[in-house]
Amino acid sequence: MKNAVIYGRTSEMGPNFHEKISIDAQIYEIEGYCERKNYEIVETFVDKNYSGGNDNRPDFNLMFAHLEKHHKEIDAVIVYNLSRFSRNLTDLKKYLKILDKLDIDFLSVMEPFCELSGSARGFMINILGSVAELQREQNAEVVRSAMMLKSRQGKHMGGKVPYGYSLNRENGKYEIVEEKAEIVRYIFNSYMDGKNPTQITEEIKSARAKSEMKLNESSIATILTNEKYTGKYEYGKRKNNPNGDRKKRKVDQENWVVINNNHPPIISRETFDLVQKERVKRRIVKNKVEDKKPTKGQKLLTGLVKCSCCGSHYYVSSSTRNYGDYYYYMCSNKKCPHKKVRKIQLETIVLQTILEVFDPEVFKDLYRREYDKVLERINISLENDRFTHKKIQDLIKEKNIYLNVIRDEISQKVNILTDDYKERVSKINKQISTLEDQVHRNNIKFLKGDLPSYSQIFEVLDDSIYNIEFLQTFSFGTIKNLVKYYIEEIVITDINTNESSVEIIFKQGAPSVEFNLKRGQRNLPDELEFSDDDYEYDLLILVTNVIVQMKEQGMAV
Repeated sequence: MKNAVIYGRTSEMGPNFHEKISIDAQIYEIEGYCERKNYEIVETFVDKNYSGGNDNRPDFNLMFAHLEKHHKEIDAVIVYNLSRFSRNLTDLKKYLKILDKLDIDFLSVMEPFCELSGSARGFMINILGSVAELQREQNAEVVRSAMMLKSRQGKHMGGKVPYGYSLNRENGKYEIVEEKAEIVRYIFNSYMDGKNPTQITEEIKSARAKSEMKLNESSIATILTNEKYTGKYEYGKRKNNPNGDRKKRKVDQENWVVINNNHPPIISRETFDLVQKERVKRRIVKNKVEDKKPTKGQKLLTGLVKCSCCGSHYYVSSSTRNYGDYYYYMCSNKKCPHKKVRKIQLETIVLQTILEVFDPEVFKDLYRREYDKVLERINISLENDRFTHKKIQDLIKEKNIYLNVIRDEISQKVNILTDDYKERVSKINKQISTLEDQVHRNNIKFLKGDLPSYSQIFEVLDDSIYNIEFLQTFSFGTIKNLVKYYIEEIVITDINTNESSVEIIFKQGAPSVEFNLKRGQRNLPDELEFSDDDYEYDLLILVTNVIVQMKEQGMAV
């Protein structure tokens, strides 16, 4: 009796596609074949749910390792049919060649021609191998078409349903689970409040939010970057590599399936976009390499100021004297003879020129956009407060349950759980205190947040209000973008050792403006300061309300 190793394989490509020939059926047929042909089965190898399109199969590879080690003891490898062994003609030929070198026969229950020898066997294997490869491609195409049709209907394509949603089994789409969605909103809003994923995780856990997901920095980051929370559906961003490598490759964006408003949103598009900008901003800050001597102050005009002598750009430098730090714009070419100019002088004149050259409507529009951001921040704060208040109430209920048990034990002179429950009550009190402090901080921060309407604001804003102090109520990012939007470049030319000529070249069709800047002036004002955080608008809110109050009291603005 001869010795045989047998191999079986099935694949599962998607939820609605299964191989017709099960593993059990294959083994049953092979065992019958071995009995008829007088083979004894010494080893069985099976790959369940693996494609025959490549050789990336655990038992398939184990089988060949076993064959190389024990080839003198094995007479044949037997399969149900060729497609179970491989659906890739190149792989099929490769492994049949290995079997020939090991002097091991390859036999198929359903293809008797495998028992032939020479060119006849090779000819038939080529034909059947090509057919198997074609079938594989057709099966894959059927599955791809079915999945693409399903994706175009905006249906869930498998995998984990995003936290905050459940899956409607009838239409295959997401539905909001409000209790979980509240946590998702809290995560987004807290991030916009300046908290990092670690802080957000700790706060949610301290609030004893019930969550089926494991909260950590990674899961918080996954939530913050998932566009599905805006109601947007995307499919087909990555695809399998044709060489069988399990690492997927990116697909060109024009080939994605994208459906907006596919399911109910948990997060507004505006909030999602703000969070992505904030993530980029934090990443830049984190990766920023500081100079050996850090330059304090904001660099409003970097990238715009140019030297007329050598064409190099100016950068911000600093020096320390008896009366404090001084900041300058100076040419980046160390060999250039041009002198440096005081930062406060140049920035003040540039901003003043912008205010004089452009129509007040420009600044009204700027104010309007900042105003919208303020409202967004206030709404986020209020939503966070609602979430926090709810968690406080839940903790109070839990605390009262423990207090009732403690009272009952004391009245019955029993002390079984009293100490344990007292410790729990103490922990809950700390959690409540932390959350109440958080609410209090938000209330202080946004006490000024009862903003007047646009019309009220513009009634009291006359042209005289648009000055540098007014611009300083905005964030640094906003003012820097304003400067870049209107100014092409600023060219500095030294007139003599004490004076420089500054030319501002505008983008928006406005004529260039030139002025002279004197060096060595004393008693200059402090450096201009803007909020570093694009989302801190306390000063803007305060100024707005003060202006309105002054108007109501009949005072001149």
